[in-house]
Amino acid sequence: MAEELYRLYCDPQSRPFMLYVRNTLSEVQAVNKTFQAKTADPTLLNDGLERLVSSLGPKCDISRHKCGLFNRGHYTIPGFSTTTWIRGRKSHERRDGARSSGNCNQRLRKFTVLLLEEIKHRLPENFAILKKVNTLSARHALTPSKPSIVELAEAFVTSAEEIGKIERQWQNLPYVHWQNVDNTEKLWTEVHLYRDAAGDNPFKELCNLALTVLALPHSNADVERVFSQLNIVKNKLRNRLSLGTVNSILHIRYGLLVCGKSCWDYRLPRDVIQKVGTMTSYEKEKDDPNEDVLCLF
Repeated sequence: MAEELYRLYCDPQSRPFMLYVRNTLSEVQAVNKTFQAKTADPTLLNDGLERLVSSLGPKCDISRHKCGLFNRGHYTIPGFSTTTWIRGRKSHERRDGARSSGNCNQRLRKFTVLLLEEIKHRLPENFAILKKVNTLSARHALTPSKPSIVELAEAFVTSAEEIGKIERQWQNLPYVHWQNVDNTEKLWTEVHLYRDAAGDNPFKELCNLALTVLALPHSNADVERVFSQLNIVKNKLRNRLSLGTVNSILHIRYGLLVCGKSCWDYRLPRDVIQKVGTMTSYEKEKDDPNEDVLCLF
């Protein structure tokens, strides 16, 4: 492998390929960061992923319709468009690289097709639900002419009567003056707290559906962060920490994160302070025979 990399880096024909890979992977990384972000709008994640997949298609002369996000399978590629290889400051180098490379087109084509297929291969079978979630975004929910929510409701609700209520509430949603019209999560929080003259929430069923959908995990980034924290807490010098202690430390760390506090500015309750230095702080509420197999999450 080292020899192959050495020959690759010494070959001047590899330069246009490397520049193309750098620019393409930067676009992939940008979309990947949106899925890992803690403050990302889950209703808009599908848009970025669709733009990425659609932009890869024309580079391989695949039509936008054929390379759609939900179109699985292999592709038959008649040619490769060399005019859109490299964008940015290095674009002036693409012509010389294209002329001097006999197999550069083939390499670029294979890389793009493989990237496109690997992206789709990593999507779960129920990924289509992410496209329907886009309906709940603030920019769609508050417009009078908007798509129907029945298809999304049928994925979570089985009662036809409740689906009918959700559809009616969905159509009536724009006729209330809402404050948070730019943030999806704040909008549905406001809808959840809304009350009419009788003290009832006229959007109860719709709001329950929206909160259920928005609570769905859209990536495993948070789980990966827990594993990273676990490696920090239970290191080589603290490898004898019990599972209960590690579990408590992780709960404290993420509890402070949720509260927006740090260990130096969090005020402990008075009853907790009174237990410090006493045997009460070491007493367990109940003996759990399965303590050693408690889940860390």
